[in-house]
Amino acid sequence: MRQQLFRNCWTAMLQLMTTGVTMLTLTCAGFLAASGRFDTAMLFAFSNLAIGIGRGVGQLVFISGDFTKLMASNERIRAIIEHVPAVALDEGATLARGSPFLKGKLEIVDVTYSYPSRPDQLVLERCSLVIPAGKVTALVGPSG
Repeated sequence: MRQQLFRNCWTAMLQLMTTGVTMLTLTCAGFLAASGRFDTAMLFAFSNLAIGIGRGVGQLVFISGDFTKLMASNERIRAIIEHVPAVALDEGATLARGSPFLKGKLEIVDVTYSYPSRPDQLVLERCSLVIPAGKVTALVGPSG
């Protein structure tokens, strides 16, 4: 919420600044033309000044877009870092090294599982698997 407010204020400030620079440029041109001090050389210099100012403001607007994306990314990363898992890391079954349950083949039959944070989305549905004794096996999903 705070980041969105900052982005909106930043964008409004840049638009106001762009409008202000344009108004200032047009006002200067009007005063110069009204006083008769606006010859061809001055017109050329004035045009170059206006183009330079426009480029600077355009670059500022471009950079500000990247800056707001950076702020949004920072907000998402902070949310991930501060996320508290639904399942405590110290919960679950553990087996001591050398346990008789760690010898022989591993077999699971008709296992269905979903994460507690998304109980309606099944990760495993009626999954069966046999891993023979002494074999190394890795299970990898689409995200690695």
